[in-house]
Amino acid sequence: MNGLDNTLYYTFSTIAQTLAGALGLVVALIVIRVGAFNKLLHDHSRDLYRALSDVPSDGGELRSYYYRGDKPAFFKLIYDKYKPSITPEQMEVLREAKDMQRRKDALTSATAWALYPSVATIFLCFVALATVHWLKTKPCYAYIGLSLITGGAVYCLLAYVRLLHRALREA
Repeated sequence: MNGLDNTLYYTFSTIAQTLAGALGLVVALIVIRVGAFNKLLHDHSRDLYRALSDVPSDGGELRSYYYRGDKPAFFKLIYDKYKPSITPEQMEVLREAKDMQRRKDALTSATAWALYPSVATIFLCFVALATVHWLKTKPCYAYIGLSLITGGAVYCLLAYVRLLHRALREA
């Protein structure tokens, strides 16, 4: 191996390992945060379900959504059909639950959008690692690939920082 071989090999393998490790930490923190959202949403839905169990039956629709765990449909049904029969305190719980559901969905979506470029960059690192011997014969392609993959890695790391900021802000 010459100097370019070593540079390419170690750079591509380091980028892949760094992104995989950072992605693992970020996803672990996001999973914990989403779990906290789920716990709070479950508590709110349980409180609302218990409070509305005395309201005349809707044909089991409320019970069905509650036991299936379909929180968005459950909260929407309460807001649409039971709004006149709930107290101001229950309405506040419902508003808080709907807002919490919206924030959880936004965080989940942002996590997915941070995941896509990370997986693509890691995949490109593996492809580049497999072609290091060819790339050393084409230095122009090697430097272009190195620049693109490094740029992708920097983008991913910035996406992780934004995602962590968002997750901590939602706390």
